[in-house]
Amino acid sequence: MKAKLNLLFAAVLLLTCVSCGTAEPASDNVTPTLETRVAAEDYISPSSVYAAEDGYVYAADETGGRVIKLGPDGTVAAQTDLEGGAHCVKVRDGKVYVTRGGLDGTLTVLSADLKLEKEYPVGHTPTDVEFAGSVAYVTNRFSDTVTAIDLTTDGNTSTFHVGREPIAAAVAQDKLYVACHLPDDAANDEVVSASVHVFHDIGDVRTVRHQGVIELVNGTGGVKDIEATPDGERLFVSAVIARYQYPTTQLDGAWINSNGFAILDAKTDSYVNTILLDDVTLGAASPWGIAFDGENVYFAASGTGEIISFPMQKLDNLLNSKENKGRELADEIGILNAVRTRTQMPGEGVRDIMIRDGKLYCTEYFTGDIAVLNTSDLSISSLTLGEQPEADIVRLGETLWYDATKCYQNWEACASCHPDGRVDGFNWDNLNDGLGNPKSAVSMMFTHRCPPVMITGIRANAETAVRAGMKFIQFNTLDEESNKAIDEYLKSMLPEESPALQLDGTLTETAAEGRDLFEQYGCAECHPAPLYTDLELHTSPILGDDGGWENRDFATPTLVEVWRSAPYMYNGSARTIEDAVRHFVPEGTSEDDIAKISEFVRSIGTVGEDYGVEQVFWCNADGVEGQGKPKLSEAAPGLKITGFTVRCQKENAAPAYAKVTTYTANGHVNIERTYSLGEMAYNTAVHVDVSEVVFALTEELRLEIELTDKKGNPLASTYVLTVKEN
Repeated sequence: MKAKLNLLFAAVLLLTCVSCGTAEPASDNVTPTLETRVAAEDYISPSSVYAAEDGYVYAADETGGRVIKLGPDGTVAAQTDLEGGAHCVKVRDGKVYVTRGGLDGTLTVLSADLKLEKEYPVGHTPTDVEFAGSVAYVTNRFSDTVTAIDLTTDGNTSTFHVGREPIAAAVAQDKLYVACHLPDDAANDEVVSASVHVFHDIGDVRTVRHQGVIELVNGTGGVKDIEATPDGERLFVSAVIARYQYPTTQLDGAWINSNGFAILDAKTDSYVNTILLDDVTLGAASPWGIAFDGENVYFAASGTGEIISFPMQKLDNLLNSKENKGRELADEIGILNAVRTRTQMPGEGVRDIMIRDGKLYCTEYFTGDIAVLNTSDLSISSLTLGEQPEADIVRLGETLWYDATKCYQNWEACASCHPDGRVDGFNWDNLNDGLGNPKSAVSMMFTHRCPPVMITGIRANAETAVRAGMKFIQFNTLDEESNKAIDEYLKSMLPEESPALQLDGTLTETAAEGRDLFEQYGCAECHPAPLYTDLELHTSPILGDDGGWENRDFATPTLVEVWRSAPYMYNGSARTIEDAVRHFVPEGTSEDDIAKISEFVRSIGTVGEDYGVEQVFWCNADGVEGQGKPKLSEAAPGLKITGFTVRCQKENAAPAYAKVTTYTANGHVNIERTYSLGEMAYNTAVHVDVSEVVFALTEELRLEIELTDKKGNPLASTYVLTVKEN
């Protein structure tokens, strides 16, 4: 799944058919692309679990936006609906604390019976909350911040900037440790790794201070959890350890990704070692939650659906043995083989875990249950949170994306290199374009809309890349139904609202000025809305003319959600958007203009785009079918557009109409039609069959698809497709 790409930039129902002069009614050739969809909020997706001392168990439902309380008998005692998704739930002093929401994230305080008591505004997508005295600390994943809240006052707060995507926190030795999900280095730095940020004097929002940063071993990414040992002297950090320095030629021996945890010393705020959870011939993909009881430590291996456990004393014996003491162990595969137990859990998507009174509670994100592991005899039972709908094709595809059992020896899932379908922050040297040219992993956002894919456009479309990724990265093949499910999951991905936007989702004044400069400086020539790519290949202006590999043409990437796709350029050499913009604006451009353009680019998403054209399909005179933009050689007489898909990108969007027009080279209308799309559910797609009309597309013609409401008001930017020489 490691598509390598990252070169930044580069009206009514009755209309007249101009070509024949007759009135043509709107077509009814609109059919669902997919089978019946289940709304995301109808699924139960437990992302966090907390077992309280009184025997009650609380679960945060990520997609349903609920907090569910289970009684000691396992039945649902109460539940409450929360907008924006519930990310984390914890109980303290009889109160239930929930982090929830996206751009407008909050720490929500509920009573024990789940009645709303108070809300504190925090940052974008709060993922965890930890407590120190009367202060609550919230990690804000997409704001890259931590919010400190004094719970005894009216909510006095302090906000601290940390590393990239802070995702979990823990308290030890009266200090706060914040683990960041991804590296924020340039991908070609000597060391690329995620980090842990340390805060001292954490008992008061007025005195807390950011003390320093602990860098983890080179290749550490995909961090999910950080927990303190019961004695408070160490912290464990679950993570994927990427072997990004090697070409992706095999999987044996954890050649591409390994899976384990970092150990930190809380007394000295320092890195100690990294231990792998993998067997020599069986990976433990996607380490997630961590929990301790009096003697043992437990890890959720999400990709393989297991709980991995071993005694702390035996771990210490390994660390302090003569052969291991003082030696980095991040490459020692199977080091835990003799001491570790692997327990298969019954459901799919094990993630967060917690231990209380000899029972380990484990969220099963895709199954929708809480599995309960008796730590004394490893027997398993389940707590049901409600009725789970049968998975539709998108949910199936998402499940497969995180499932490492489809990979040879279970070393990795698609999500290992593309967490949440996005990026891991590393350069990878894939075989599809020769060895010796590592390139930055890219987001899967809109890849199915923007063919060709891969950095040099060698894959005609994302469907081909998905199948090639399974074969050449996971060294396995899936049945076509599973491949199609992954396609539909990736197609369903819509961008998170950028942290650069205002809370109402609109551009800031600076970003609005940057949008004008984006046009003025010609950025939009290669990155036109709505996809912010021209679907063309271009030679990078930052490279030399020595005829090397880097001087071939690269595919222009979409800038949609690019704020989440660092580092930038094909080789990840630009750490920030500002660094990338400087390469493309004219020499002498002021830093103020660069900052404004960068702010706009950082804001790009589906702002104002209620709908989006997903893909265009065509067929040439020889009967060869294609998608997206045909090459000039394919746009010969006889090529015609046969259909296109449209996705609803906004909840409660108005019923839409698609006006399709082709223009001649001099701008005259060649032919046009309008198709009613009807009412569409959020994040579903329909296929519009236009094969009955000869919408020809050659080098002399331009195709436009306008998406409007019944009165002709635009619901999206116009989709434009032309054919020209690269």
